[in-house]
Amino acid sequence: MWKTIVELAKSLFNFGRTLQQNKSDIKELQREVRQLSTAVQLCVREIEHLRKTEALERENIRIQLENEVLKKLPLTREVDTHQK
Repeated sequence: MWKTIVELAKSLFNFGRTLQQNKSDIKELQREVRQLSTAVQLCVREIEHLRKTEALERENIRIQLENEVLKKLPLTREVDTHQK
């Protein structure tokens, strides 16, 4: 009978220690999840910023190409039909 009581007491003590360790582990994991969430949010903002920057760069390149093409076109004079 005493042996059973001692074994139950040991088990209870071990469960208590395991419970405390699990609570500590959970707190650490929650902290890590918050850090990861913050990092993901920063990545999303950076991706959005890069998308906008790249879109502006593409537009600038398109305009530069258009200007180069227009420079190569021959100049034409507009004929005034009202003169004669």
